[in-house]
Amino acid sequence: MHSDTKLGVLIALGGVDGSMPEVHTLGRDLAMQIAAAAPDFLTRDEVPADKINAAGRLSKSAPRLKASRNPQLPRSPKAA
Repeated sequence: MHSDTKLGVLIALGGVDGSMPEVHTLGRDLAMQIAAAAPDFLTRDEVPADKINAAGRLSKSAPRLKASRNPQLPRSPKAA
């Protein structure tokens, strides 16, 4: 629950040892990222088709960056 009690995120991590501090950190970090993103929907089934189609068009039209052409991106071992 967020400190203003207006927002809450519940994370369920399966297949991990909950007593490990790293698991608590991961869960907290994931919850904070989800809260910061302020999602409009809880599941994909709730998302209207027009929003899914619009997101697909955006990702297809986005420029593709290649490490070999952008010195700020790390090069993969195969590209070296």
